Amino acid sequence: MFERYFKGDQYGLARINEFIRLIDKWNKKINLVSYKNTEELKTKHILDSLTLLDIFSLEKGQVIIDLGTGCGFPGMVLAIACPENKFLLVESKKKYYMFLKKAVQVLNLNNVILYYGRLQSFPELRQKADAITTRAVGDIATITKEAAPFLKENGMLVFYKGKNVFQELEEHKVCIKEQGFVIKALAKSKVLEKQGMEHFILVLEKN
Repeated sequence: MFERYFKGDQYGLARINEFIRLIDKWNKKINLVSYKNTEELKTKHILDSLTLLDIFSLEKGQVIIDLGTGCGFPGMVLAIACPENKFLLVESKKKYYMFLKKAVQVLNLNNVILYYGRLQSFPELRQKADAITTRAVGDIATITKEAAPFLKENGMLVFYKGKNVFQELEEHKVCIKEQGFVIKALAKSKVLEKQGMEHFILVLEKN
């Protein structure tokens, strides 16, 4: 299911599978994420996180902030798939932070730094990100306002969205423009469409 994103990297695939096992283990104790079975976890959350790589190529050395990463979607998954990039995972809920701290340790992820709190609490991260990812966190207007100061010039703000993305874009087009963003890409996930899901990747570029 994930092989196309790892291009023969068996170590990366092993890490992804270990990450899935960790989620399963922790989810039995505390409610981290909703899924009916392991296959749904793989498709709905892991595969969904990876679909960004179908339309958006990360350059070696780029810094990515994952805003409201939860239990690591998409930040941890992308960090495993893209070991040559640096991922700054921001999370304000303790249960997620504790899980991520353990996962980073178990998976030996040297390209991940965790930040416990809200993004605004870390002014040292301003203008540090080449890209900011966000999945199931908030509406487009709220996130553009929050994320804009933390992106470099021409940085990318990436949203994982459902079919309501078109309505949101229409509702928040003024805010998007006011915050200095333009639409760089909007693509439907063909991989997830085959699984019966309608998911989109929206990429805004900061001018």
